[in-house]
Amino acid sequence: MAPMADNPPVYTLADTWHLNNRVNLTLVDHLSEEQLAVTPNPRARSIADQLAHLHNVRMMWLEPVAPAAAQGLSKLEKGSAAKQAVKEALGKTAQPELSDFPVSAAFP
Repeated sequence: MAPMADNPPVYTLADTWHLNNRVNLTLVDHLSEEQLAVTPNPRARSIADQLAHLHNVRMMWLEPVAPAAAQGLSKLEKGSAAKQAVKEALGKTAQPELSDFPVSAAFP
């Protein structure tokens, strides 16, 4: 096992949040419209619909916890998520800083 660094980097939850969003946006950038439309099996969502669902769940959490951050956002409907719409939506729901969220919202 490799020795631990004396001063390992400290990553916050916000760092992890933004890293995950950058990875999601990179994935969208590298997939074509045809690839985003792929459905792994007949009962599953397409790749675009799975990414739209991620956006919609983020909205679901923003609305009660940080209503100001949720203002102006709109849900992406299943089957209608185009590449650019998914990319823009993921970008918008990733913008609020975690400092916008009260601690009591995370730990009721």
